[in-house]
Amino acid sequence: DAVTLDSFLAREGLTYVDFLKVDVEAGEFELLEGARSALGAGVFRHVFIEFNGPRLAERGRTIDDFLGRFADHGYHPAPFDAAVVAKMRRRPLPPETRVVNLRFQRDGHARGVASSDV
Repeated sequence: DAVTLDSFLAREGLTYVDFLKVDVEAGEFELLEGARSALGAGVFRHVFIEFNGPRLAERGRTIDDFLGRFADHGYHPAPFDAAVVAKMRRRPLPPETRVVNLRFQRDGHARGVASSDV
């Protein structure tokens, strides 16, 4: 049975995750929807997620849709990945042809340094 990330975190009593690695083969939007509460609460310090442009384009999703899911909760591409994201948005690197891993972080993350394995 599938469970949302929000329900898993609640069941396990996890309130802070230092690093979340995600590779769900174009299921990113469903995963992010199921992590809405955790994202909003800033549970994740860093989210490392695959952007699969061709698969998302097949589902009618764009780079702006993808970035918006993070921006809605105060997350933005990490400095190292910001240049790649900018090129995809300006289209020198057409996002619907790219599969890249991107790291997102949240501004003002005031949590401690303890980490939890998820």
